[in-house]
Amino acid sequence: MMEILFVTFTFLSLVSIIGYGSLFKFLFLKNSNKLNIGLLGFLGLFLISFISYLTHLFYPHNHIHNLILLISGFIFFIYFLRKKEIVIKKEYYLILALLFVGIIIGKSHDDFPYYHLPNALEFVENKLEFGLGNLNHGFKHHSSIFYLYSVFYFPIIKFYIFNVLNFFFLLFAVFFLFDSVNNDLKKFNFNNKSFLKFLFLILFISIFNRIGEYGTDITGQLLAGVMICLILDTVSKKKIIFYDLIIIFSFLAYLITIKTYFIIYIILPIVLFIFIENKYSVFKKFIFSKLFVYLFFVGLLFVILNISATGCIIYPISKLCFPNYFYWGLKLETINYL
Repeated sequence: MMEILFVTFTFLSLVSIIGYGSLFKFLFLKNSNKLNIGLLGFLGLFLISFISYLTHLFYPHNHIHNLILLISGFIFFIYFLRKKEIVIKKEYYLILALLFVGIIIGKSHDDFPYYHLPNALEFVENKLEFGLGNLNHGFKHHSSIFYLYSVFYFPIIKFYIFNVLNFFFLLFAVFFLFDSVNNDLKKFNFNNKSFLKFLFLILFISIFNRIGEYGTDITGQLLAGVMICLILDTVSKKKIIFYDLIIIFSFLAYLITIKTYFIIYIILPIVLFIFIENKYSVFKKFIFSKLFVYLFFVGLLFVILNISATGCIIYPISKLCFPNYFYWGLKLETINYL
């Protein structure tokens, strides 16, 4: 019985995430071409993470909240599938079946019981609370992955599906890379860029196959690998398309919420910006786009949630910590020591 529920909720979660990815495309990439299902998956994870950020301010991520979120994503999936915005290839089923074995190989990451699980359960049981960083060292560390975990806490199955979300990161990365390499082979256009994608594909499958042992680092590395490939694809085009930039900036923002040190990848979009001819018009278009407003609120919520836990805009940078203004914040001595 438990095994059936596990597979059922895994399937429903996968479908729901892709549904939210299609909603993201509808909201911010309405006139773009159809997206690979791997990209839809990552954009869906990003949108769900944003929703979890927002709702956590007012409401705990309990069964009612999470089932509404799950069912809504399923409805979006059916709607966009009927509008032929989602393309499911036969090869995806084989990839899904082969990679699914990785869920039950190995143990959970060492940090999972230490602070990944406690953070997620805290968000399940309570809405926004202040000063959690004073209770346990693990509560000081912010990651959108923990908020993502919390909205996949379901009746009966409880937290046993959390590690499946790691599987989805690998799955979406493999979907994207497989399609990209396959398309290049069909066009007899297997170049250096294609070889890099093929190398990423082999490395991701061979090195990151113990899915239960993922931390926040590996999920970010999977997303970063796909973003690098997207940037290379964009640079190789004769004309840079604005919608490509939107996806890249969305991936970068999501990366930073997963783990702050991924901000180092901001250098890649900056380099990409050098290749753009009409820099001012592109920048102006981005500033006045709906995506900019969305990313602004993502950043705002990221700051609010960091401050609520530690009194720091970004922990543990002491210059960005203000215990004199936020009385629940960590002491500067503690932050400097850590």
